[in-house]
Amino acid sequence: MTMSEETREGFGTRIRKARGELTLSAFAKALGVHKNTLARYERGESSPDGEVLALIAQKFSINPRWLLTGEGRMRGGSGEEEKGGYVYLPLYNVTASGGGGSFLEGEEVADSLAFKREWVTGVLRANPSDLALITMTGESMEPTLGKDDVLLVNLGLAKNPRDGIHLIRSGSALLVKRLQFTPDGRVSVLSDNCSYPPFTVDPNDAETAFKILGRVVWAGRKV
Repeated sequence: MTMSEETREGFGTRIRKARGELTLSAFAKALGVHKNTLARYERGESSPDGEVLALIAQKFSINPRWLLTGEGRMRGGSGEEEKGGYVYLPLYNVTASGGGGSFLEGEEVADSLAFKREWVTGVLRANPSDLALITMTGESMEPTLGKDDVLLVNLGLAKNPRDGIHLIRSGSALLVKRLQFTPDGRVSVLSDNCSYPPFTVDPNDAETAFKILGRVVWAGRKV
């Protein structure tokens, strides 16, 4: 992943503010990362993934829009979020491939899209701080998903996945695939386009560099 030095420093400063009076060790333990990793985040030497950002927002009541962009208040949501019952979800400047694999182009927030809070919490049954938007590329998930579709991903569902369409990392590529979980612990990675063959991975094998990042819960497209 690539991120500008200025953007990393901004993230680092806001993460340090979000930590407040907690020690580095206590904050890192709550997020499930090593304290040295957290220290690198705060110094702007590396950047957290979406799962870590979602945990910061959820566990410490941090406004995700402020955490990602610096806009609005640190806690309590931004002014826009409080008007009309809308939440503003971040659209990341990354693409996920439904084909052979698309490498991350960066993880800056390009924009934000408004969704009714009632719909997010009632229909999706999701915590807004767990949600992120990305853009789809490739053809392997057609006709279900296509190029330039905007996908809403629930990062909070990464730890307890079930059969369905997920955002995954395979090596250094982001992919959107349909996953099926087998009794032996392996994962079948499927494409809705039958021109693309399925494959199977063992998520417990470190050499596979396979990670489930979240579940796709909504898609929007031009007609």
